[in-house]
Amino acid sequence: MEIYDSAEEEEEHEQFVRWFREAWPYLWAHRGCTFVIIISGEVESNPYYLNLLLKDIAFLHHLGITFVLIPATNIEIHKPLADRGKKTRFVGPYIVTDSETLDASKEEAGWICSNIEAVLSARPSISNIRRRHGRDNSRLHDVDVSAASGNFVAAKRRGVVTGVDYGETGEVKKVDVRRIRERLDCGDCIVLLHNIGYSSSGEALNYNTYEVGTTFSLAIEADKLIYIMDGPILNDKCLIQFLTVEEAEAEADMGRVERVHLLDGIKGGVLLLELFKRDEVGTMVVSDVYQGTRMATESDFSRVRELIQASGELVRRSDEELLEMTLLDCFVVERESQIVACAALVSFSEEKCGEVASFAVSSDCRR
Repeated sequence: MEIYDSAEEEEEHEQFVRWFREAWPYLWAHRGCTFVIIISGEVESNPYYLNLLLKDIAFLHHLGITFVLIPATNIEIHKPLADRGKKTRFVGPYIVTDSETLDASKEEAGWICSNIEAVLSARPSISNIRRRHGRDNSRLHDVDVSAASGNFVAAKRRGVVTGVDYGETGEVKKVDVRRIRERLDCGDCIVLLHNIGYSSSGEALNYNTYEVGTTFSLAIEADKLIYIMDGPILNDKCLIQFLTVEEAEAEADMGRVERVHLLDGIKGGVLLLELFKRDEVGTMVVSDVYQGTRMATESDFSRVRELIQASGELVRRSDEELLEMTLLDCFVVERESQIVACAALVSFSEEKCGEVASFAVSSDCRR
């Protein structure tokens, strides 16, 4: 047996350690946060994509992130209705619910939640870690992640709107924030919701999954609302990384949640890539300023100097020269309150021209 690692193994180990160190700021930033995730019917109905997503969610749960999962049933409901000789009828984003549609929705909601609970219960393989836990392996056979569900959302009938009777379709009336927070704050479980709500008179109503997600996020003051979709949002085959709230309303009902992520659930590891890489792989919708350009201030001096020194190819300047330039001519680009780029525009009034100087971009943001 060789005592020392080969060059390939050493490089692999260095890359492994480097990844953990690079991920640490994000692990720290997300720990203790609450994310509401809406899983589209297209992703939920595909066991392969759903299982990969749920395993990543279980992993992040153990890192200290709390989750509320809301799976949609708009795809799975078609088959039981077809077996009954019926078709689903939608008016805008709302389904028109008669008694047969409600029965089918209940069946599919129960079936979907049962599948999700089964996947969350499965622990990771212990073949490679058993030897590190000595003889007592009892905890390795516990359920991995517990799921808590219940009548957390009070509903009311949508009724007749613009001449359309929506039947037993409901709208969110109230969210029981206290009981939900009790389950999330204990840190032991993930809250799992479905598309069936209950009125104060005890009747079951079928409501819109996406409306529940946005209302729920606002009620519990979630840090992020994440839509897992069946593809990316593209413009001329290029990923759109940012949307304003107004633009996003064409894609989904965003409500007034400050940070919304639209992710391609078909892409493996999309949730991890979105949360732990500086340049995300999905589309972010923001109501505040996520990235912008402004004039530099004196407090930006140390970060501007750091960016310029890291470039290694710019004209060397003394701290006095650099401070003067920072205060008079320098612009910075901020992303998530971190300066990621800088440049100075030095004007020459007599020559009627200008010069771009000290242009530097963080290595994490270069293409």
